[in-house]
Amino acid sequence: MSGSYGIAVDLGATYVRVALSDERGHFLTKLKEETSRKSANAVSEQLIKMSRLLCKKAGVDMTDIRGMCIASAGPLDLEGGGITAPNFRFKYVP
Repeated sequence: MSGSYGIAVDLGATYVRVALSDERGHFLTKLKEETSRKSANAVSEQLIKMSRLLCKKAGVDMTDIRGMCIASAGPLDLEGGGITAPNFRFKYVP
């Protein structure tokens, strides 16, 4: 499938939910996993892995992803690009 797509992420301390949508906002596929507890970097790697799996399931090329929205509790470090959420077991998630 070609076109413009977006990925939405709900990053919580317990679960990560991701969804792939087309340019009209229609969800094509969704995934839910328990949030990794290995390390802060493992959480970032989990988001990448889940995003790739979404695209594979929907037959969408990653180069057609135009944006990603990540919703999470806690302040965002705009300069560093990470999350400093009080409900995560890690102090900083890149």
